[in-house]
Amino acid sequence: MQTPAFIKTILGIALMAFNPPEDAKIPYIRFLKPEKGIYMVKINNAPDYIIEPVVAEELTSAKEFFEYDKKSKVVINAGFFDPNNGETISYVVKNKEIIADPTTNIALMKNPELSPYLDKILNRGEFRVLSCENNVKKYDITYHNEEIEKGCDLKHSIQAGPILDERMDLEKEFFILKDENDNIIRDSIGTNKKLARTAIGIDGLDVYLFIVTDEKPMTIEELSQFMKKKGMKKSLAFDGGSSTSFENGQISVVSVGDGLGRKVKSFLIVNDLEGFNPNIKTGSMFR
Repeated sequence: MQTPAFIKTILGIALMAFNPPEDAKIPYIRFLKPEKGIYMVKINNAPDYIIEPVVAEELTSAKEFFEYDKKSKVVINAGFFDPNNGETISYVVKNKEIIADPTTNIALMKNPELSPYLDKILNRGEFRVLSCENNVKKYDITYHNEEIEKGCDLKHSIQAGPILDERMDLEKEFFILKDENDNIIRDSIGTNKKLARTAIGIDGLDVYLFIVTDEKPMTIEELSQFMKKKGMKKSLAFDGGSSTSFENGQISVVSVGDGLGRKVKSFLIVNDLEGFNPNIKTGSMFR
C-alpha cells in the first residue's frame, strides 16, 4: 500500500525540521539594505567568527586588503589617521598588544594648537572585543580610559569616534571646539555636514556595521538617530567622509566625499576561524 502524497509531504516537513538543509540555516553574517544608499551588516555572536582590527604599514584601501587576505568576509575602514604623514590618531589593540599608538605620532603630540586637548583626543571612544570567563566572547563600546569589564580581558580594540548613543558628547571627545558664545570654531569631522560615514553598533550579543554612502549622506546627529532607530544600545562612528570604504567581495563602497576617495590606515575585519589567515600579523604588510 502506497503512502498518500499529503502524508509524504508532512513527513518531509517534519524531517526538515530535525535536519534543516544547509542553505536554510541562519547565516552568521547577514547583509541588509534598510534604506537606499545605506548598507547594514549583522554579525551574530558565533564562536566560529572573529572580529578584529588590522593596521596597514602603508595607506591602503578596503578592496586592496580584501584581495590580499583572500578569506576575509568583511572589511570596513575604522580608525583615524593623519593624512599628511600616514600616522595613527587612534589606538589599536590586537591580541592584547598595542599595534597603533597615537602617542608615537609626533605631529599630533607636538602640535601646540592641540596640546590643551590631547587628553580628550587620546580618550575617544573605541570598540572592544573582550575575552571573558568560561571562554565567553563579549563586545563593548566605551571611552579608551574606561576600565575593562570585570572578569574579562581586552583582546582587540580600535578607537575612532564619536560615541553615537546617549553618551554622545562631541566636545568631550574634541571633535568640536566652541567659543565663549557657544559657536563652533573647530570641527574636525564635519559633524553638521552631510557626508558618507561608517559606524558600528551593538545590540545584545550581536554586532552591526553601518555603511552610509554618498547616495544617502548624513550628519553625525542624523547617524546617531539612525543607529538608535535600528535598536543599537551602544554605537560608535568610524572615520567618515572620503575615508568611508567597505568591501565584501560583492559590495564595494568608496566615498568620493571631498574628491579624494582616500586610502586609510586601519580596518575592522570579519573572518571565520576556518578562513583565518595567521599571516596577517606583525611583520607582514599588515598588523
